[in-house]
Amino acid sequence: MAAQAETPPTPEISPRMFIVPAFMLGIRFLKIEFTEYVVILRIAYVVAMLTSISVYAYLIRLAKANTDDTKVQVIEKVPTSGAEARRTLTVGEYDAEEAFKKIKSLGFGMCVVAFIHLKWGSPMPLLLQSVMTPVNLSDDPLVKIHFFKAPATGKLKRPFKVSNPFQQLMEGGGNAPAAVPAAPPAAKKSE
Repeated sequence: MAAQAETPPTPEISPRMFIVPAFMLGIRFLKIEFTEYVVILRIAYVVAMLTSISVYAYLIRLAKANTDDTKVQVIEKVPTSGAEARRTLTVGEYDAEEAFKKIKSLGFGMCVVAFIHLKWGSPMPLLLQSVMTPVNLSDDPLVKIHFFKAPATGKLKRPFKVSNPFQQLMEGGGNAPAAVPAAPPAAKKSE
């Protein structure tokens, strides 16, 4: 009997996956018109973004003050060649880099949301990001470790595993099941 192909791990189901669809369904069901609340949504969006950026800036400060000499091996892909480069960082350096990456990501997201909102006048990105940014912040490994004092073990072990669905798609599916080996050709029956 041929060895069975290893099945891919089942994806985690998180309650935050259902926030956006629930909002969209609720808005359509209740027929809420947000054009009258644009100023409030803008304020909520700016407050959510400033809060998140402030938290990550504080995390950078905490990370730089960290005197733990524990080393973390980080494997990064070089964008130009696709080769992998290994670096050794202290926990503080790694945490500071990760927090800075999050700030850059928030900055890019702010530009995209501002463009969509100002170009097409849609208030929905403001609403969704005003809700999702704090939810994502509370789910971040750095926040869990530094603010909620969770131990850095298991899923919170450094270096953090980054889920990049777009990269997985470009590399051939990422979580696609492994190809099942072809069965040997059936022997012909002699009659």
